[in-house]
Amino acid sequence: MSYWTAPSRKMNKLLYNEQKHANQIINDVCDFYGLTPIQVKGKSRLRTIVKGRFISMYLIRKRTDLTFTEIARIFHKDHTSIIHACQTIEEVLSLKFDNDYQDEIKKLSKII
Repeated sequence: MSYWTAPSRKMNKLLYNEQKHANQIINDVCDFYGLTPIQVKGKSRLRTIVKGRFISMYLIRKRTDLTFTEIARIFHKDHTSIIHACQTIEEVLSLKFDNDYQDEIKKLSKII
């Protein structure tokens, strides 16, 4: 006897809405930094693109109920990349002398 049950339609709809919200966050961050979603979801290591990517991952994690794995699927990355991005942004936000990130994230939070 199997204990596994298929996800309900309600659960699928909730996941769809969360992913839709995540894509809206990506678009808002891209507009803010002058990037494209393809750049943010890509493999580029340019500082400006990585900054937009990390902030997108961080805001999605904070603003949605998506797991690290679900966020990773959106970005075509491993879940550990999402964990690293969130930890990096949290470390930068905890620093008192770097207010640029804090100001930018506050502005983005108002937009989102």
